[in-house]
Amino acid sequence: MTKNEDVINQPSHYHKHAVLVEPIELCELLGFNLGNCLKYCFRYLDKGNPLQDLKKAQFYIRRILADDNDRIAFREYNGNSLMKKRTKVYMDIFRENEFVLALSADGYMGLSNLIDEKIAELESKND
Repeated sequence: MTKNEDVINQPSHYHKHAVLVEPIELCELLGFNLGNCLKYCFRYLDKGNPLQDLKKAQFYIRRILADDNDRIAFREYNGNSLMKKRTKVYMDIFRENEFVLALSADGYMGLSNLIDEKIAELESKND
């Protein structure tokens, strides 16, 4: 954090990506649980506690997997052509992000499995 940083409206740990997309925009577009999951995935190396951020991401993806309403809402959301176009724009921004690739290729379970793998890697380094 720098002296002149606006930690409320534009924290620096979200500016490290090639294209600035604030997490609130992801949450508005993708829904609370998925938006927060991806937020923690995107920033896990940037805030000083990667294991904690990945465990937060894991918390949100598990809520999605456990909640039929979350999965149904995402299917309905994907049926809306305008929302699909907006989602594609955001996903294209991060198309090289491994978490987005896992979500795109294998859905929620693919994202969940990748988060679990990353957590296991970090925990094995801490042992």
